[in-house]
Amino acid sequence: MYSKRRRSVLLEAEKIGCTVVAASSPENVFYTTGFWGTGLTLLTSEGLTLFTNSLEGERAIMESKDCDVRIISKWDKVWENISEDFLNGNICVDEIQMLSSESRMRKLSRRVIYNSEVFYKVRRVKDRDEITSLRKASNMIDNLYRVVEEQTRNGVTERTIASKLLAEMVENGCDPPLVHSTTSPLIVASGPNSAHPHIELTNRRIRKGEFIVIDLTVRCNGYVADATRTFAVGEVSLEMKKVYEAVNEAQEAGVESVNEQAIGGEIDLKTRNVINENQFGQYFTHSTG
Repeated sequence: MYSKRRRSVLLEAEKIGCTVVAASSPENVFYTTGFWGTGLTLLTSEGLTLFTNSLEGERAIMESKDCDVRIISKWDKVWENISEDFLNGNICVDEIQMLSSESRMRKLSRRVIYNSEVFYKVRRVKDRDEITSLRKASNMIDNLYRVVEEQTRNGVTERTIASKLLAEMVENGCDPPLVHSTTSPLIVASGPNSAHPHIELTNRRIRKGEFIVIDLTVRCNGYVADATRTFAVGEVSLEMKKVYEAVNEAQEAGVESVNEQAIGGEIDLKTRNVINENQFGQYFTHSTG
């Protein structure tokens, strides 16, 4: 599996004239090694070497697959510790920060090409193991929404529901991904809080007659599934039902327009047209996911 992924990455790199691929983003390091952590991989036709720091070294040795692991004591000097043998030919790097990270990289700048698409093109087509992990994450989300149905009742706080969901997720082998733009690992938004696409967890108590929006993002074996659902707590008003039905109709229109040749913007327009027809267009402030 990993050897096939590496060959595919190298083939893409060769198309832009590179024989060495340097990756430092956690996703790309994980994709080619099975190790998620601080690391730098150098991939050539001779094989793959994973450089990591002394804090991650033992775990990298245990978790990485079919690669040579080298531990660098001073991680900020990682490039100074890489032999010239690894850097023959043009080098494709996956993160722009690498180009100015150290004096040695600046010396190599004539032979370094930044191109994140080399990895993206390969990763867009999922292999069997990736699909299995995505299905596991998706199944976990289905299970978590059953927990929501069991736990949501009048007087329960948003944080209480969140704690139940996180416990269920972690106990069953999955984890909440980290998102830099928020401090909360998931969204549990009730009443007026549910009007905000992104909101932090609060101690607000849920009341009858209001919506509660749950946005769950689950990572299993490194792969992420994401789904948002809206629940009604007891009987809601006719206006609330009208809004809910408009969103549901828009979602169905979007799903029906999905196919192998579809462009994301076209699907977004399908959903947006439905919302506009129902006079709620001014509130559609986000993109279609």
